[in-house]
Order: sequence, then structure tokens, then C-alpha cells
Amino acid sequence: MAIVGSTAGCLITDRVEFEDPENLPPLIESMAPPAAKVVRLDRTRSEDVSFACQVLDQNEEDTLDARAFLDFARDEAIRGVTEVVQSESDARRRSVTASFPPDLFARGCHVVEVDVIDGGAAGWDPGGQTRFRSVKEGVAKATATWFVLAYDSEGDPRADISLESCP
Repeated sequence: MAIVGSTAGCLITDRVEFEDPENLPPLIESMAPPAAKVVRLDRTRSEDVSFACQVLDQNEEDTLDARAFLDFARDEAIRGVTEVVQSESDARRRSVTASFPPDLFARGCHVVEVDVIDGGAAGWDPGGQTRFRSVKEGVAKATATWFVLAYDSEGDPRADISLESCP
């Protein structure tokens, strides 16, 4: 017994156009120290204080760049982040760390921010409205934010503060 089959086929002669993949913005996945707590900083310590975040960028071919800011980008408080480190196990994940010397913080409450952009170093727009924080059109930005209480010793009465007390 022989089985004979036949199938209908079609030939597509139209040219298929593929759209460029969507450029998704970077996303802050985690932060250290955790964002939910005020970072207490003893200004008498000698080592720098570090702020780190893990970033997810679905567009693994993107070059990311980062800048760190103390108290909303006073010129002297801007810190370039030397390196955005790509994960060896997942090209979509990157690590960013910014460090500040404790003597840069006056006594009281401060805000530390790390902006991560997906346009590489060329994505920053120095002529923008917020001079050091503006990005060029089409460049996406994610921001990690920490609140810091700087004091002079553990016995400082101003060392007791809640997150609501920071600006």
C-alpha cells in the first residue's frame, strides 16, 4: 500500500521590512546601600563612602555611561563614575559604583544621585537646561537616589533622623 500526499505551498515575493528593535531605557534593579534607609555618614571616617546600583538594560548592545551628583549637582560635587561594568553572566546587567570623600558632606541631610544613560559618554547634552544632567534627544536615563545624614560622631544628636526629614 502506498500513501501519496500532496501539500499546497505559497511563494512570497514581497520584500519583508523589519523594524529596528525598540531602544528600551535602562532600569535600576537594586541599590547598595538600600534606598529605603537614610545612609548615616560619620564625617570623621577616612575612607570614601560608596553608592552602587545594579542596572538592567534590555538592549545589551547599548553603551551605558553614568554620573554621580551630590545635592542636585553643585559643580564641585559632580563625580564622574569611572566605569559601568557589564556582568560576565548576563550582558544586559551592569554595575555602577560612585564614591565620595566624607569631607565633601557638610553636617546635615544630603541627596546623592547616580544618573545612568544609554547613549554612552556622547549622550550627555552640556548645552541642556540642567547643564550636567541633560541628555540628548533619544537618550534614556535612569536615576538611583540615596538620602544621607552626615554627622561628626556617633554621639551627634542630629544622627537620629528619619527618611521623611530629608528634602
